[in-house]
Amino acid sequence: MARISRRQIVVIILILDFLIGCCVFMNRAFPRLALWNIIESERKGDFYWRPQDAPEYFYFEKDMQALAAFREDIKTVTAEKNKDFDKVIDIGRFINDICKEPGRPGKRIEWSSPQQILAQVKLGVTGAHCFYRAILLSTYLSSIGIESRLWAFENERFNGTSHSVAEVYVKELNKWVLVDMSLGFYVKGNNGIPLSVLEFREKLLQGKDKDVTPIDIFGSERQSKKTPAFYKKLMTCVFMRTGNDFTTKYGAKVRYGILSGFAAHLDKLPGISTRALDYVLGRRDFMLHYVDDFSKPLKKEIIFYRGIFYFFIVSLLFLGITAGVFVLKIIFKKTIRHK
Repeated sequence: MARISRRQIVVIILILDFLIGCCVFMNRAFPRLALWNIIESERKGDFYWRPQDAPEYFYFEKDMQALAAFREDIKTVTAEKNKDFDKVIDIGRFINDICKEPGRPGKRIEWSSPQQILAQVKLGVTGAHCFYRAILLSTYLSSIGIESRLWAFENERFNGTSHSVAEVYVKELNKWVLVDMSLGFYVKGNNGIPLSVLEFREKLLQGKDKDVTPIDIFGSERQSKKTPAFYKKLMTCVFMRTGNDFTTKYGAKVRYGILSGFAAHLDKLPGISTRALDYVLGRRDFMLHYVDDFSKPLKKEIIFYRGIFYFFIVSLLFLGITAGVFVLKIIFKKTIRHK
């Protein structure tokens, strides 16, 4: 039996890494299932806790000094409102007013901290899509003591468009309420009380569309009428984010750990690379996946994609070491010849 040479092994690994690279950019599931730290639960109690009873792995924003600028920014917006939910709606309208539509021409917004996202938005940079707006809403609310958390909607197991929304804890209602800052609506049930993410999801997926009423926030009613049809597939697979301390979370030390001193250079790498470094070196944040009849456990897929990811990392190390040895051999040979 013919022995495989080191050169052939390198070629095989390069081909496999190329295929994995294509998978990363073409398959929506790969970066999420490989890089997210996912906890799966079918217990609604894991999602319906009060802010003061949050799990130990959940992070609310605590850096009040970093939030001072946000608090000052909306001082006049919330001055005449007494109820938390009224403040939420007015802040949502304020964010919509300062954010340009993603489709407008101009320089695209760059991913960064809430402070820098806000600075770009105020300079007229376009592309403040759902995730940016949800982060801005969460940060503004944190600055005035209103807790919120973000959800990622991943369609039918990552098959299609993804979407991010905020869920706000409204004290006067003693419950979590879904607020979509991108499409500009919240939802009421038959009793007139705003619904949480899982309440709205349950109504839609059980075919009880008539039991929900989308309430437009921005006053145009462009999107609210289309909401149930759009959301039915969107909310099949949902994840609650547990790292909602955004001014802290996107600091260099939290993202890159011991390599935080090189953050300015690392941030210039492709998004998948920075997320991978964050996964390996950064703080361990979790995504809480709600499991039920509409969204089965993802354990097998997670093991499969994570196995591919680890092979990719190990193979890159192998190629790097192989290349280093090859270069050292050349240098050594030249040194011997000169002697």
